Amino acid sequence: MGVLLVLVVVMGEFPTWFWLLIPVALLLQTMFNIGLSLVLARLGASLRDVNQLLPFVLRTWLYASGVFYSIQYKIVGYPDPVTGRPVGGAGLPQWVADVMYLNTAASTIEFMRDILIHAYSPRPLVWLSCAFWAVAGLISGLWYFWRAEDTYGRG
Repeated sequence: MGVLLVLVVVMGEFPTWFWLLIPVALLLQTMFNIGLSLVLARLGASLRDVNQLLPFVLRTWLYASGVFYSIQYKIVGYPDPVTGRPVGGAGLPQWVADVMYLNTAASTIEFMRDILIHAYSPRPLVWLSCAFWAVAGLISGLWYFWRAEDTYGRG
């Protein structure tokens, strides 16, 4: 995070009050990651081939989540300064971008991008998606992992 903050400042963005939301975003992502890792730990204990498949699934998931591009601008386009109409994107309706933000990785990336680069509070849909996936991921991961607790380590 320290390197990221330095790079953001070097690129011309300066700290704002929204940067105080960074720990919130990291907490939400950590909650989801714990739940997902518990699910994958249980699957990995019983299905050995999961370890071979996992890198491909995660890489595809991240590329589809807007790691290298802004979903909003790629799908809808940039607003034209004269007309205000979107240009340069795929020209798809806003609801397509909204559906893509339901992906937890896309929501978390957009959350951080908004508070670090754009200096405004993330949209309510992004907040709700991050919070939902954090809570749902942690609870379901704990439940799924502990459901088979008595079988771990029994060969």
